[in-house]
Amino acid sequence: MNVLTIQSVEELPAEIRTNIHFTFRMEHHTDYILTDRESDVYTATISMQDTSVVIETIVKNSTAFPSLTFIIDDLDMEGAKIERYYVRNGEIKERKTGSLLWKD
Repeated sequence: MNVLTIQSVEELPAEIRTNIHFTFRMEHHTDYILTDRESDVYTATISMQDTSVVIETIVKNSTAFPSLTFIIDDLDMEGAKIERYYVRNGEIKERKTGSLLWKD
C-alpha cells in the first residue's frame, strides 16, 4: 500500500486550493482523502495500491498553475521507501529517494 501526499509550497486562498483539488482530480480518490482546512497551503493525502497514475495526472495538470510549486511524497509502506517530487508547470524539477529515516 502506498500513501501519497501532495502539498503546495506557496500559501493560497481557499478558492485556489479547491480549484487545485479538482484540477488534480483528487476528488476521484475517495480512499482516505485528508485535507487540512486550517492550513494556508493546499494539501491532500490518499492511500492506494498504485500511485503512478495519480502522480502523472498531478504533473500534467500542474500546467494550470504555472507559478506554483508542489511537493509530492509517495510513501511505499511495505518497502519503507519514500520518493519526493518537486513539480512545477508540468515538469518534475527535482526527485529525491529515501527511507523512512530520511531527513530533509
